[in-house]
Amino acid sequence: SHNQWSDPKYEIAWEQIELTSYKNKKRKKGKAEIRIEEDGNLLKISSNKSIVVFDKTQGSIISVSEQNEIIVEDGISLAFFRAPIDNDKQLKKLWTKTGLDRISSNLLNLNIETSNNQVIITVKKRHQAEDPKWGFVSLEKYLIDENGFVVESKISPFGKLPYSLPRLGYELKISKELMNYSWYGRGPGESYIDRKEGMKIAVHAGNVDEQFVNYPMPQENGNKTDTRWVRINNSDGVGLRIEGSQLFNTSFRKYSTKNLAEALHPFDLVPQKHNILNIDFGQGPIGNQSCGPKALEEYWLEPNEKSMWFKFSYLD
Repeated sequence: SHNQWSDPKYEIAWEQIELTSYKNKKRKKGKAEIRIEEDGNLLKISSNKSIVVFDKTQGSIISVSEQNEIIVEDGISLAFFRAPIDNDKQLKKLWTKTGLDRISSNLLNLNIETSNNQVIITVKKRHQAEDPKWGFVSLEKYLIDENGFVVESKISPFGKLPYSLPRLGYELKISKELMNYSWYGRGPGESYIDRKEGMKIAVHAGNVDEQFVNYPMPQENGNKTDTRWVRINNSDGVGLRIEGSQLFNTSFRKYSTKNLAEALHPFDLVPQKHNILNIDFGQGPIGNQSCGPKALEEYWLEPNEKSMWFKFSYLD
């Protein structure tokens, strides 16, 4: 009933109990014939409804289109860095000392297998900054057909890296036309591995602008934890649904990680020509080291070998 401090049905407290673990549906393999064209370093893989362009020099997908509309317009790449938050003051020194903010990637090996209805591309790369004694080796397998693509990844760190990494995952540069964002995970606000219990697991939705958290000092923001799937689409419903082999992190924004890391004030932020979607195996914790202790060890994103797959499906 109504009282002085709340309206009827005002929620005072809540709890969620997982009755069954989430299982991703088995991917439907494409049956339609796909066409493969080579143009210098580019491999164009197309079906009646989609086009995926793969750069054999970079060893990565550089564009994805469906129904003649661009979805990914400037590539999909591994990401190792986040814009430091206020609590990262001490870790930031380790991250920048080892060059996690300026990693370059070099192709080591590439193999292409084709059939009538699928292309499989296996890529091995080395990722490092100036010091060759540390970095990451990635082994990725791309399975591409008419329904979308799967990326299977194994990331193997080597050398002496910080005790907790900022991020490990993928960054997609998405067409500005795709503004709509929904996800099945914690929300609607931001959450991190050690700061998430206040966010409900549900299907949430919003546009790219609504995901931005405007801190006085720009920094990483808008992350969503325990994600089962994420969907991005334009006003016509064209886009991608992304699922992982395990729970993952996601964020969607207009600003680059570099811009967020270097900006001193919100007015220093410059929207990119594309929107940026991050899907992460993991992201480092928040902790309290701006004025207190660092995050508990159980929440660190330790530099250990990690394997995962992401499934990218067109929205039909």
